[in-house]
Amino acid sequence: MYWRKVAVSDIYERILSLKRSGKAGVLVTVVERSGSVPADPGSKMLVTVRGEAFGTVGGGSLENHAIDRAKEILATRKSLLQRYSLDSGKTTDDTICLPMVCGGNATLFYEFIAATLSVFIFGAGHVGSALIRHLSGLGYEPTVIDSREDILDTVESAHKVPVDSYTAVTEKISVPEGSFIVVATHTHEHDYQVLKCVYSAGWEPAYTGVVASKKKAKEIMDRLYGELGKVIETRNLFMPVGLDIGGRSVDEIAVSIVSEMQAVRYGKQVPHLRIT
Repeated sequence: MYWRKVAVSDIYERILSLKRSGKAGVLVTVVERSGSVPADPGSKMLVTVRGEAFGTVGGGSLENHAIDRAKEILATRKSLLQRYSLDSGKTTDDTICLPMVCGGNATLFYEFIAATLSVFIFGAGHVGSALIRHLSGLGYEPTVIDSREDILDTVESAHKVPVDSYTAVTEKISVPEGSFIVVATHTHEHDYQVLKCVYSAGWEPAYTGVVASKKKAKEIMDRLYGELGKVIETRNLFMPVGLDIGGRSVDEIAVSIVSEMQAVRYGKQVPHLRIT
């Protein structure tokens, strides 16, 4: 485990950085104390999924226990208020006893910090716009990329990136590891150019979905293998994109895609449409 004492202001910057990188964490805050507890109310510690700890809630057995409890909360994703007695007494239903020479009592609040997941939507048309609507409230930060500035201007509630050519998207955006990508441009050729860039750039998305028929999907894969070789990793490629839930309207297609993204996000086994 890595631990580092930092200022509270630095912890908030680390939380923002953590969320933008698509990773969760737990913020532990001393909310109450009495007696000789070695931390003031408001003292904070951030624990990451890698077991890194930044800041402090007092050190010693209390801090070691807080780090272990934070790791449990990363799994359950549920925040918690916990009282502690820092003496030689016994643990009760509402208070955990930790044998520390300082004595006193402390209350810690464990706040689960959910990751903000980046989703890059290539294509600001009907499917792209519907995706943004249905992603609202799910913890994604959408970026829409399109070569048609007039269409891009109609998009709301997303970061917008105009491009002259989809073959040069790597010059315009940087895709963090674990991001989500949806390819829904206005031509098959543009779709292929984007997908080729995904692999050529060395990006490592958690999910790449391409709007395509099964025939188009096979043609794209044959071409991709021909140009890049069959060594490319297709485990996180979903083409045709979406879950097999029925419906052909734009909103139904968007719901299918968002549902698939959520299934991948939470590791659920569901009926995909993909052939790759």
